[in-house]
Amino acid sequence: MSCNLNLPKRKTEECAVLNGDLPKKKQKKEENNYPDFNVIPYRYFTRYFSDGKCNECGFKFSDRKSFNQKRHFMRIHKDICQTLFDEFQLNEAFQIEIPKESEKSSIETNFENFIITSGVPITIARNVYLQHLLSCIPFTITSEKRVKKMLFERCENEINATIMLVKKIGCYFVAVDGAVFKSGTNFIVMFLHYFDFVKNTFMAKMIDFCYFKETYTNTNLEQLVFKTLVKLGLDPENCVKIIINGVENMKKTLKIRILECSKKGSEEIDVETFDEDKTDQTVTENANSDVRDEDVDNDSENINSNVEFPTKISISMSFRLDLAMKKAMDNNLELKKLKTDMLETYQFCQKYSKNCDKLPKKWPILAETKFGTIVAIFDLMVETFDHINDFYQKLEKKQLPIDYKVQLKEIVRLLTPIWLFQQRIFSGEHVAISEAYIEIQKLEQQIYSTILPDFAENLKLELRSNFQDIFSFPDPLVIVAAALDPRTKFDVKDYPNIVQTIVDFTAKLKIEQIETEKPLETFEDVLGFLLSSNPLSASEIKPKAVILSEIERYFDIGTLMEPAAFWGFEKTFPLLRRLALSTLSCPVSTINGEQCFKHLQKYSYLRKNVLNEKLLRVLTILACNLE
Repeated sequence: MSCNLNLPKRKTEECAVLNGDLPKKKQKKEENNYPDFNVIPYRYFTRYFSDGKCNECGFKFSDRKSFNQKRHFMRIHKDICQTLFDEFQLNEAFQIEIPKESEKSSIETNFENFIITSGVPITIARNVYLQHLLSCIPFTITSEKRVKKMLFERCENEINATIMLVKKIGCYFVAVDGAVFKSGTNFIVMFLHYFDFVKNTFMAKMIDFCYFKETYTNTNLEQLVFKTLVKLGLDPENCVKIIINGVENMKKTLKIRILECSKKGSEEIDVETFDEDKTDQTVTENANSDVRDEDVDNDSENINSNVEFPTKISISMSFRLDLAMKKAMDNNLELKKLKTDMLETYQFCQKYSKNCDKLPKKWPILAETKFGTIVAIFDLMVETFDHINDFYQKLEKKQLPIDYKVQLKEIVRLLTPIWLFQQRIFSGEHVAISEAYIEIQKLEQQIYSTILPDFAENLKLELRSNFQDIFSFPDPLVIVAAALDPRTKFDVKDYPNIVQTIVDFTAKLKIEQIETEKPLETFEDVLGFLLSSNPLSASEIKPKAVILSEIERYFDIGTLMEPAAFWGFEKTFPLLRRLALSTLSCPVSTINGEQCFKHLQKYSYLRKNVLNEKLLRVLTILACNLE
């Protein structure tokens, strides 16, 4: 007798899955959508069990063996298993020790996955937050929220300490860069850059990251940065600048990176394949690559020798310059203002080193523009002191105050590094530095209109008190200095006396005529500063009528010309120019002076229409790049 037991069939899919009754194709298809959950240790599942049942669905286990409980979750609760899998991968990644600088590790290799779109060398950021994120790159990360939460929990103390320090410092800037996981997931990271006065060095700390979206633009990325800063408790007003250059390049490059990943199927991708995407940065690299300071380290080269970080230049020079100036200049209001303006201009140069508006191919000689002229002005002042001092000693055996000369030499010493920096930046034929040039010209104008006249005024008072018996009032030095001062307006009634005073003073100094056709061989020749070491005799001086003719043409303009215009027309006023050089020194140009002045006028006009951005702040040496 046969006994057929008609047992009830399990109709639910849950039971079918538990018994393995689903068709093989369907099971295989589902399993292929998820990674291998068997690698997850059992301890990750224990939080979901209690009293012999599943806390999620209430399923009761016949026994409490870990194998059955784990199998239940892997088959029924795949979403939870995916979360546990991500957590497991992160934890395994975080166990990687931070490598020493000299060692090449998997973490450092992951730097190659970063796409440097802003030009800021993020590879110098060695904080724990960034190291953890780099450790995650080789893994498949699905949930941004989960990863951010876990990263923040592990790095909360570090982030809070950084925020508190930056609040005390007061100013900082943010750089946004793009990167990609090995899996192809794109994301952007935010780095906080600031100067740590305790450690006496520049710091870069990663503060946040988010997944990259195709809808990101310069505007909403900047808004995202501001929201992040507010969320972290920082005042966005203290942010010197936000570097979000090349968002379109970021999109384009990320797409190429994904395409390359899918084609090659390998983890390593050559950075050189992205040259087309870094065209905006090429100009800056070429212009700045020669300006690397000797003291700047090469940490980035240890990570990837194919990548240039153009903004990692001159930082230590800028900081040394600031430290040196504090002692030399802060006690003098005029010099302190010069220091402030100079550092602001230096920052402006770094910020606008690449720009769509390029200067002409044939630009005037370097010293006719920029800081080269400023350095030469003060350098020539030192020589002028010797020249005038020798003249006065011969007449009355008196000596000029030595303090002025010492002060000027210190200024020359401090300005020279910036002049060298700009000499190299402007050496290329196609250098997009119009914005920086505008700010440089602004500083030059401030020196002409403030520093130079005020300094001349102090010198005039000193000369009047010590050398009244040499010249009758008005002091010819006063007249010549007034001609250099754009604030000066000559009264027509004083015209004859002014002319006669200048003529007499010229005869006493025995000033030779400048040789405009002399080849430009030496540094002084290039600058047009041809001071005479052997003054000519009175018989060799050009007739008085020549000087009078120059003076008449100069005053016939009606109002006093801009100093740059006056001293730019070398062929028009050679003797008057020579006279000023022999007394106080002035901003002069060589035979290309007219062309130089035309550019000065052009960019001066453009500058009036340029918005004064909040990013241009005093003493923001942070805006230079990181050491």
